[in-house]
Amino acid sequence: MSMMFAAIEGLADGGVKMGLPRDLSIKLAAHTLLGAAKMVLETGEHPAVLKEEVQSPAGSTIYGIHELERGGMRGLLINAVEAASNRSKNVGDQNLPRQSIHRTLISTFACPEGMVVPSKFDNCEHSPPLTPGTCQF
Repeated sequence: MSMMFAAIEGLADGGVKMGLPRDLSIKLAAHTLLGAAKMVLETGEHPAVLKEEVQSPAGSTIYGIHELERGGMRGLLINAVEAASNRSKNVGDQNLPRQSIHRTLISTFACPEGMVVPSKFDNCEHSPPLTPGTCQF
């Protein structure tokens, strides 16, 4: 979740740089992420497919994507998830009984009440499987 706050902040800063008032820029950035998340959840399409569908030839979106790719955004996000997951596991290994590590790993991925727990964590070897569609810590 913290990583998404950083994304909203960066998008909002870009809006301010381009002349938008800060409060409007923050709202636009937050709604952009909300809209993208809803599209992924509601359509079931892979994010890469949706990304391609909203890009026009020579349009502003592909120019923005080009800058993100040039800066290594995907790699940075992958590295951030890996670092957070490894840190969570290391802290858990030092401070928690082995049965609790599963819940620590899930908490890294911000599971608000009512959100479906990612299926790849449902059958962790360190704890009983979670009931699909629940969020337990």
